[in-house]
Amino acid sequence: MRIKEIITELFNQSTVPFKWTKQDDNNGVYVAVFTVGEIPYLFSAFRLETVQPGEWDVKFGIHSKYAKENSLNSYGITGTGNAGVVMSTVVSILKEFLAQNISNINVLKFSAAEESRRKLYARMVQRLLPEWIIEQKGKYFTVTRPEVVEV
Repeated sequence: MRIKEIITELFNQSTVPFKWTKQDDNNGVYVAVFTVGEIPYLFSAFRLETVQPGEWDVKFGIHSKYAKENSLNSYGITGTGNAGVVMSTVVSILKEFLAQNISNINVLKFSAAEESRRKLYARMVQRLLPEWIIEQKGKYFTVTRPEVVEV
């Protein structure tokens, strides 16, 4: 299946419910949890004000306690066949996070270890934030709101 078809499928796939367990704009911390199958996942966004105003680090993965108990890498591929639901849920969480905080977000930063994930994430961001500027250096991504980019 081609990346474009995968992205379309992800954006149309069902999601699972998620719950914000922490929303603290004063300290720049947002955390949401959700479970797919029996695996608990964690989405987090942390403001990196020391770098530049409105810069956020975004991550998601298997909840670290579950990963440790089951000898899994928190950010690794689980092989459960639930990647579509996980990614669709992450997209839903990210959309809500952006909607609630867009005035405080200038830059999103994230990373992807595997080349296949890098391509997938880049296409997902292009679809989710088509006007934003995406820069990739190896496994690291910086996504900047267009109003922030100096011309």
